[in-house]
Amino acid sequence: MVAGLGVARFDTYAVRSGSMASTLLPGDVLVVDSWAGCGLLPRLGVVRSSPATGEVWVFEAPAGGGPLQVKRVIGLPGDTVSVRKGSVHLNGLRLAEPYLEGGPSGPRARRHESSSANWGPAVVPDLSYFVLGDDRATSIDSRHNGFVPQDRFRGRVRGIVFSYGTLEREMFPADRAIRWSRIGRLGRGGKGAPARPGAPPPPLASALSWRSPPTYP
Repeated sequence: MVAGLGVARFDTYAVRSGSMASTLLPGDVLVVDSWAGCGLLPRLGVVRSSPATGEVWVFEAPAGGGPLQVKRVIGLPGDTVSVRKGSVHLNGLRLAEPYLEGGPSGPRARRHESSSANWGPAVVPDLSYFVLGDDRATSIDSRHNGFVPQDRFRGRVRGIVFSYGTLEREMFPADRAIRWSRIGRLGRGGKGAPARPGAPPPPLASALSWRSPPTYP
């Protein structure tokens, strides 16, 4: 779940849930390219950009109403998607997901395998997408709410411009501070890099200039 503030082409969104941990954490403030969003434009017959596998997008809930969501795009229109013992398969091939904490055999991946129910296979409909949260054990995503129509997408996440919350090294959870090490993630590639089977990742997002101070809950 995210809350947003619009600024020209780029919007800022404050993350309020842990469904995308550890890529995104509560207290992260995201800069989102709303020019890439598909929300109003398809209704006018114009599509500026389409989500790609591995990208992180902000979108409206498929059923309408409720807070905006932020998830990772997995399946594109026409793809066959399934989840088996926590591993995602795309068109019959296991999807490499380096953005999951610890990699494919790390602690978060093992948690996914033990806690995620099997899903699919299912074919993604035209003009729709299959999305997942990086914390598969807690995320409510396309496994529960179905595919996300293209016109629900608001923008592509370009990076973290501010982060405020509990530091891992602090002894007391109440101690909160600016998490400097998180600022700039995603936009430099890193855990936001796509990993579609059989295709090289697209170029990394370019650096962004920021013209307005971020806000956060």
